[in-house]
Amino acid sequence: KGQPATLGMLRDVTEERRAVEALRESEELHRAVVENVADGISISVDAKRVFVNKALLDIHGLQDASQVIGEPIDKFVFPEDREGMVERSLARQRGEAVSTPNEYRILRPDGEVRIVQTFATSLKYKGQPATMEVLRDVTDERRAEAALRESEELHRAVVENMAEAIAISRDAKRVLVNKAFLDIHGLQDASQVIGEPMGKFIFPEDREMVVERSLARQRGEPVPKLYEYRVLRPDGEVRTVRTLAVPLKYKGQPATLAVLRDVTDERRAEEELRESEGLHRAV
Repeated sequence: KGQPATLGMLRDVTEERRAVEALRESEELHRAVVENVADGISISVDAKRVFVNKALLDIHGLQDASQVIGEPIDKFVFPEDREGMVERSLARQRGEAVSTPNEYRILRPDGEVRIVQTFATSLKYKGQPATMEVLRDVTDERRAEAALRESEELHRAVVENMAEAIAISRDAKRVLVNKAFLDIHGLQDASQVIGEPMGKFIFPEDREMVVERSLARQRGEPVPKLYEYRVLRPDGEVRTVRTLAVPLKYKGQPATLAVLRDVTDERRAEEELRESEGLHRAV
C-alpha cells in the first residue's frame, strides 16, 4: 500500500473477435461469388463507378478495374444512350421509381458496339446512396431477333404477293391470310377474317366438312390434303375453291396451312361441256 502498482481491466472479447472473423469470412465469400458470376456487376455513387467485377470488364472489353473505378458511369456507353442511362441511375439514388430492366449500348475501346440488358436497384454502399446494376450481354440475342424479323418480313412479303391464296388457321379460326385469299372471298381487309371462325365465308353445306378436317389435321389425324369446297362472298356470289391443306406449327402451336385456288370457271366449263355432251347424245 503506498507502492507503485498497475491497475488492469480485462474484458472478454472472444465473441466480438468471432463476430469480426465471421464478418470477414462472409465478405470474402460474397466477394468471391460476385467476382465469379457470369453477369457483370457494377456499383455506382453519384454516377461514378465505385465497384465492378471481372465479368463487367469482359463485357466492356477492358483489362483492369482502374479503367472504370472513379470514372463516370457513361464513359463506355454509346453516345446516344448516355443521358438516359445516367438519369435513371441518379433518379434511383434519389429514391425515385425507375423501371427495370433497361437496355443500352456500350462502346468498347476497340470500337465494337455491344448491347447490354441491365437490372438495377438502389442500395447503401459504405453508408452512401448507390445504384447496383447487373449487366448481361444480349448482343447475340438481339442480332438473332433482328435476323428473324428480317426473315419474317421477307417471308411475309413473299406470302402477301403470291398468286395463290394462303390461309393459316388455328382452332378453326383464321390467324393469317394474304391478299389473294381476300380477293377470292371478295373481301377488302384481313380484319374481316382474322380471329373469326374459318367457316364464316364458307358455303353453309360445306362448313362442317372444312372445319372438321382442319381440327382433325391439327390433332394429327389422317385427312385428305386436297379437296374442294364453296365459299360464299358477302355479295352472295358462290365460288368454288380447291385447297391443299397441311399441318404445321404456327407460333409454337398446331395449325393448318391451306393453299387455295379459285376453280369456279373450270368447274363451270366442265359442267357446260357435260351438258353439251348430254344434249348431243340425246339428239
